[in-house]
Amino acid sequence: MKTIKIQFVDMPMEFDVNDNFILTMLRKHYEVELTENPDFLFYSFGGLEFLKKQDCVRIYVGGEPIIPNFNDCDYAFGYVTDLSFADRYLSIPEFLAGGNGYDICKGIEDRRAVNNQMLNRKFCNFVYSNRKGVGAQLREALCKKLMQYKKVDCPGRVLHNIDNVLAPRYTASKDAKYAPASVDGESNAEGLAVLDDSWHVDKRRFLRQYKFTIAFENVALEGFTSEKLYDPIHACSIPIYWGNPKVTERFNKDAFINCNDYDNDIDKVVRRVIELDQDDEAYMHMLRQNPVTDKLDYHGADRLEEYLVHIIEKGKILVRNQDATDAWPHISLNAAYIWRQNGWDPLVEQHIVTPPASYQKERTVGGLISAELTRKQRLKEAWKIGFPNSFLLAKKIYNKLR
Repeated sequence: MKTIKIQFVDMPMEFDVNDNFILTMLRKHYEVELTENPDFLFYSFGGLEFLKKQDCVRIYVGGEPIIPNFNDCDYAFGYVTDLSFADRYLSIPEFLAGGNGYDICKGIEDRRAVNNQMLNRKFCNFVYSNRKGVGAQLREALCKKLMQYKKVDCPGRVLHNIDNVLAPRYTASKDAKYAPASVDGESNAEGLAVLDDSWHVDKRRFLRQYKFTIAFENVALEGFTSEKLYDPIHACSIPIYWGNPKVTERFNKDAFINCNDYDNDIDKVVRRVIELDQDDEAYMHMLRQNPVTDKLDYHGADRLEEYLVHIIEKGKILVRNQDATDAWPHISLNAAYIWRQNGWDPLVEQHIVTPPASYQKERTVGGLISAELTRKQRLKEAWKIGFPNSFLLAKKIYNKLR
């Protein structure tokens, strides 16, 4: 078998660099050597370490609501469905929604478990542990309004009101690379390690006890539908969904409550939930619907495996715009996502590339070093560098994150 040299950097915390779906696929076709001097570099949204690796083929691994910058990478696969870049991009939103290769689509159409006894279940649940993003603010507001009608069980850290009913998704680990901020914005003392995929099964067991599940994404991005919608569908709990504006392309509009149908007006959504809760016939009609459309992709794993082999066989042909990659200030939507979610300014704090003299004037504000350009100006200038041929698309997608 042909030997290939690869490396993983900037990956999300649930990604095991020594045992993951990419390695499993590649090892069917190649002898794989993990090394810090790779021919093929896989990176994701977890940082800017990838910029230090120039002389290799860079492959962006999607997993959050962001678009790859093709001046940073040679190839990419991700959630975004309306992006076309010849053989340099593969859209596999269903496959990525499972996380680390988990088949989240398997059995999703099966409604055989639906029966009238489900009318006797508890009212609604809310399973969240962070408050970042517009969606996080909206779902908390919705939950509080629904609580004025009936109790909503909240086993997560946000609005927590019920204990020991759901297995943890993460466990504390001193050796873990990531230590995400807590729900209140304070850093964890230890890192977090991710448990195995049995978490999905236990979560669905919990959701099955409820007539409704609040299923809000953190941000609304076309093509991005996470496990937040898949899991309640599997559990036969009607999702109250906010997020992907094009969610009904793959999910049946009659099988869930879509906030888009109510102009994202929380009060209107609350009224609809109450209507269904008080109308058994209407509730069961919605619950029995086939939850997906014929556009749902059950073959993402096969398509990704073929794509990875295509990249490897094409070989070391760098197609990045090196001038754009080395320019300063450097930013991609990868860095923009980090900046938006955490309040960082990668143009100042991530000194990956030395800025030219024209940008080296700095001033101190509140003890922090800041370039003279405002953040908005820096982001605009960086977009011009990172997206010379797709500024409007980048702007459109970034606005979806706001």
